[in-house]
Amino acid sequence: MKYVPKELEEEFRNETEILGLKRLLLACYSGMFFVPFFLILDMMVVPERLSFFLKLRFASVLVLLLIAFLIKFYAHFIKRNLFAFYFIGSLAVSTPVNIMVVYFGGHESYYYVGLILVIICLEMIFPWNLVQGGIVFGTIYFGYVGSILIFDEISNWKIFCNNNFFLFSAIAYSIISVIMHNRYRERTFLSKVELRNAKDTLQEAFDKLKKVDEMKTNFVSSVSHELRTPLTSVIGFASNTTKIFKKDFIPILPPDDRKLKRKSIIVSDNLSIIVSEGTRLTRLINDVLDISKIEAGKLELDIKDVDLLAICKHALSAVSGYPRPENVQVGFVHNGAKRLVKGDSDRIVQVITNLMSNSLKFTDDGKVELKVEFQDDYALVSINDTGIGICEENLTEVFSRFKQIGHSLTDKPRGTGLGLPICKEMVTLMGGSIWVESKIGIGSSFFFTLKYASECIEENIENIDNSDLILPEGERGVKRVNVVNKITEKVTAKNILIVDDDPNIRKLIRQEVEDVGYSVIEARDGAEALVMAKNNVNKVGLILLDIIMPGVDGFDVLRAIKTTAELSHIPVIVISAYEHEKKLYQLGADGLLTKPINQLQLQSNISTVMGNGDGKNINS
Repeated sequence: MKYVPKELEEEFRNETEILGLKRLLLACYSGMFFVPFFLILDMMVVPERLSFFLKLRFASVLVLLLIAFLIKFYAHFIKRNLFAFYFIGSLAVSTPVNIMVVYFGGHESYYYVGLILVIICLEMIFPWNLVQGGIVFGTIYFGYVGSILIFDEISNWKIFCNNNFFLFSAIAYSIISVIMHNRYRERTFLSKVELRNAKDTLQEAFDKLKKVDEMKTNFVSSVSHELRTPLTSVIGFASNTTKIFKKDFIPILPPDDRKLKRKSIIVSDNLSIIVSEGTRLTRLINDVLDISKIEAGKLELDIKDVDLLAICKHALSAVSGYPRPENVQVGFVHNGAKRLVKGDSDRIVQVITNLMSNSLKFTDDGKVELKVEFQDDYALVSINDTGIGICEENLTEVFSRFKQIGHSLTDKPRGTGLGLPICKEMVTLMGGSIWVESKIGIGSSFFFTLKYASECIEENIENIDNSDLILPEGERGVKRVNVVNKITEKVTAKNILIVDDDPNIRKLIRQEVEDVGYSVIEARDGAEALVMAKNNVNKVGLILLDIIMPGVDGFDVLRAIKTTAELSHIPVIVISAYEHEKKLYQLGADGLLTKPINQLQLQSNISTVMGNGDGKNINS
C-alpha cells in the first residue's frame, strides 16, 4: 500500500474486506443471472453441443450459489479467506468458457471473447490489489493458452496470435485499471480519514466554544443579576433621600439665604443624576441579559391575547419620564379600530419604549409620534420622528448588534448598540417583522407588525387581562400582584415580613413601607423567615421574599408557606435580582418584583394586597 501510512493499514484492510465482501456477493448474483442468459447464444450458435454447454453453465451457477450462501451465513469465514473465494468465483466463470473454446472451434473460436468480458467485469467488480489481480488474470490467460496448445492443432497461427493479442491487451488494461483503482481507493480512504479527523477536530473545537460560550453567558447573567442588588440600594436610597430632602428640608430653608438655596439645588440635581444614571445602568443590564438569553436560545415569551392600544398607552406613560428637549412633542394616534393581537405585553412595551427612546435621543426639534394602524392582515405600529435621519447606506446596519449609526452624524451618546437588535429579536419571536425608513434631515420611521389574535373586535376588549403591563415610570420585568382573587378573607394585619440576606435591601424596603404606615418584621434568611411567619401567623399580612439566600433559599420558603395550612393564606411577593417567573408562579407566588425595586410598583403592589396603610396616599 503505497499511500496508506502504517498506522492506518489495518483500518484500510478492514474497510477493503467489507467492500470486497459486498462486491463478491454482487458478483455471485450477477453471474447467476448473466451466465444462464448466454444459453441463448449457445442455442443459436452450437445447438449440437447445447446439452454439454448447459451442464457447464449450470455447474458455474452452482459454485456462485454456494459462495453466495456462505457469504450470507458464514461471512466471517469468507472474510478471512476472501481472496480464495475471489479466485474460486473467477475460475467458476472462466473455466467453463475455456472448455467451450476448446470444444467449439479451438483457436478459431470466438468464445474467447467471453474471456475478455469476464476479465473486464472482474476488474470492475473486485477491489483487489496488483498481486491478486495478476494471479487471477494470469490463471485465466494461461488456462486459455494451455488448453489451446494441449487440445488444439493450430492450423492458423495468425488467428491464434490475434486472439492472444486481444486477450492479453484486455489483461494489460485490467492490470492498469487495478493499479489505478487501488491508488484511488487508498487516496479516497485517506481523504475520508482526514475528513473524519477534521470533523472530530471541529466537533471538539465546537464543544469547547459551546462550553466557553455557555460559561460566558452564565458569567454575564450572574454578574448582571448581582449588579441589581447594589443598584437597588443606590437607586432606592437616592430616591428616598430626594423625597425626604424635597419634602422635609427644602421647606425649612431660609428663603433669603441664596448660598444655601444654591447648595440645595446642587444636592437635588446630584441626587436626580444618581437616580437617572442608576436607571440607565439598569436598562443596560436588562439589555445585556436579554441579548445573552437570545444568544443562548433561552429567551421565553409569554404570548397571549392583549389589547394593543392599552399597551401603547402604558408605553407612553413610561416614555413620559424620559429626558427630551422642551420643544419636542410626543403624540399617539390610531385609526380608531380596536383589535387584539398576539404577543408578550411586557416585550411589546419594551420594543415601543426602546424605539421611542431612540427617536427622542436623535430628535432636537419637532415631534415623536407613536402610531397604530389596524390593517387587514396585521397590526402595524410605527414610531415616527423629525430627527436627523439615517443615511440610506446605513439602513441595513441599524438592527446589527453593537452598531451606533447615529454616532457618525452627531455627538449623541453611543450606548451599547443593543436596543434595536433586541427589538428585532422580540418582534421576530412574536411572529412579526420590523424595518426602518429614513431620510437625512427629515426624520426616521420605525415599523413593526403584530399578528391578530382572532377576528373578535371590541366586545372582548374589556375582558383582556392587562395586569402584567408595566406601570408608568416602571421598569420592565415587574409584574403586578394578582393576589386579590386568591385571598379568601380580607387582610387586616399591618405587619410586613421582609426576608432578605442583604441588610441594606431590608433597610431600604423598611423605609418604603414604614413611610406609608406599615410595621416591619425582618428575617435574615429563609430559616428565620419560616420561624417568624409561624410565630406571627396572625400578625403578618404580607411577606416580601428574596430568592437567592444562603441555607434555606426563597424557593424553599415559598414552597413551605404555600403548602402549610396555617400559613398558606399569607400573600407572598417575591423581590429578586434573578428571573424565575415561571417557577415562582408555579410554587404559588402572588407577585414578582425585579431588582432594582421600583418604588411606585412596590407601594402599588402592597396597596393592592393590604390597602392604603393608615389612610395615607400610597403615592405620596
